[in-house]
Amino acid sequence: MTGYGVELGLLIDLLELAGLDAFAQVDLGSREHAPQSTEALGGMAGQIMLAAWSRLERQGKIQTFHEPSLRLAQFRRGQNGHEVLIRDVGIGERPPMVTVDA
Repeated sequence: MTGYGVELGLLIDLLELAGLDAFAQVDLGSREHAPQSTEALGGMAGQIMLAAWSRLERQGKIQTFHEPSLRLAQFRRGQNGHEVLIRDVGIGERPPMVTVDA
């Protein structure tokens, strides 16, 4: 997967491939992230939701009547009220490395 869905996609793929016994938790110390705007966090959340949707659909765990939108509408306060900010939050799938010719 691409975008902010990478980690979730990898975790779900590993769970499906190797089972829960393949997981381990380690202490990597601490890391502080720079604060993100609400707009940025909304885009991240949209991509993570699309990753979850993709994996649930692939595993046959959800049945959908329509595909989720790849566009996110957010509202920003402007001088004359609220402005609508619409942007693409779509993610992509990359092939497994073992299938890519060098």
